[in-house]
Amino acid sequence: MNKRGVSPVIAVVLLIIIVLVIALIVYIYATEEVDEALDTATTFFRSHDFLVESTDLNHATIRNMDEKIEFNGHTEANFLEVFDVYINAVFYPGVIDSFTTANGDTTWDRSEVLIINFNETNIRKGDLIYLVYKKTATSIPFKVS
Repeated sequence: MNKRGVSPVIAVVLLIIIVLVIALIVYIYATEEVDEALDTATTFFRSHDFLVESTDLNHATIRNMDEKIEFNGHTEANFLEVFDVYINAVFYPGVIDSFTTANGDTTWDRSEVLIINFNETNIRKGDLIYLVYKKTATSIPFKVS
C-alpha cells in the first residue's frame, strides 16, 4: 500500500484559508447587525427642528419645522405629556397656563406656530426656559424678555 497523505504545508495553507473564510463570514454578519442597530438608534434619537419666533413674560411663539406633533388637548397636562419644561435648568411643571396651535386644533403641523401662555407668577424676565420634546430629546432653549 503506497498511500500518501496531504503534505503538512498544504494542510496548514488549507487550514489558514478555512479560518479566513470563517472570519470573513463572521465579520460580514457582525457589521450588518451593527449597521442595523445604529440605524434604529439614529431613527429613535434624531433631533426635531423648532424655531423660537418670539418670547416675553406672558407667552412664547414657536414654529414647528419638522413632522407634526399630536396633543391630547390644550391644558398644561396635555403639554407635559409631550414636553418637559425646565426653568433655569430645574424641572418646573406648573409654568404653562395654556397653549394653542395657529389652527386652534390639537395637532401642531409642520411650519405651524404654537403659542404657549405662561403663568407669570412662576416666570421672571431673564429666566432661561428649556422645552424638551420627549420623543427625540430635542431641547428648545429661550430667554424670557
